[in-house]
Amino acid sequence: MSAYAILDRVRKSGISHPPTVYRALNDLMKKGMVHRLESRSAFIACDHGGCDGRLAFAICRSCDKVMEIALGKKEQAWLLGLAPDELMPDQITLEIAGLCEACRPDQPATS
Repeated sequence: MSAYAILDRVRKSGISHPPTVYRALNDLMKKGMVHRLESRSAFIACDHGGCDGRLAFAICRSCDKVMEIALGKKEQAWLLGLAPDELMPDQITLEIAGLCEACRPDQPATS
């Protein structure tokens, strides 16, 4: 959900200022409970209820289903190693877009 979609949902509780929602989201991201999807300018709850941040996302273009992909230390180190020498990387945002199994058109049977 976008921050403004979240704000619309919490207005009933008396929260009506965007900075309040953004502060809460930032706190939840620091705790590993929420992740930001950069390509969508949206946020999702962590599947694990808290993680170390070493993950990637697979996102269905049709239904918007998001799946977390855990990255091991080796995968993370390899991805960080792709950065140019001029940059000291400290974060990875990897998002893979496609169609989930439920949204894929039926594949023709192979004989």
